[in-house]
Amino acid sequence: MFNFIISCIKKILRFNKSKKIKAKNIMIFPDEFNIKDLKLGNTYKVHEDIFVEDFISKIQNDKLTIIVVDGKGQTQGYIDEKQIKNDYVKTWTKK
Repeated sequence: MFNFIISCIKKILRFNKSKKIKAKNIMIFPDEFNIKDLKLGNTYKVHEDIFVEDFISKIQNDKLTIIVVDGKGQTQGYIDEKQIKNDYVKTWTKK
């Protein structure tokens, strides 16, 4: 019974940790992103310290590209659907 409880606690802790990934941790840097694929009507700006869980629906449901900005509004990077599938979902589904 004790092992079962420990196992459950570990799963909960891993789940919460993976849920708290910030935009700046999975963004694509501007020099690595193809700007030609960016359409102004299909973008959404977020601060670099915002958690991915707070805007993931914008990417998945609305098919928007996220522009990650710093406190001064300067572009720090981009997050698109491909990036979410490659980085965020892998982290989310890890053991």
